[in-house]
Amino acid sequence: MKAYNMLADIELVALLKESNRDAFAEIYNRYKGILFVHAYKRLLNRDEAEDAVHDLFAALWSGRTTFNLQTGNLPGYLYSAVRNRV
Repeated sequence: MKAYNMLADIELVALLKESNRDAFAEIYNRYKGILFVHAYKRLLNRDEAEDAVHDLFAALWSGRTTFNLQTGNLPGYLYSAVRNRV
């Protein structure tokens, strides 16, 4: 069994593109908290911030097979994506 928490973001993205649920779960667990804080600071509403983060991860899973992380900067991509959702 892989230790997903030890993998680099780029490795997790490669596994995500192969529909690996454990890699997706690791990305979610790794970034959900900071993304929620970012969304909450802008929205000042807990439910709306949670919805924005949830929608982002739902879209990430839906588009996983065609997801192309051009910069190799997953946190930057997720941060921008949640900012655009709020």
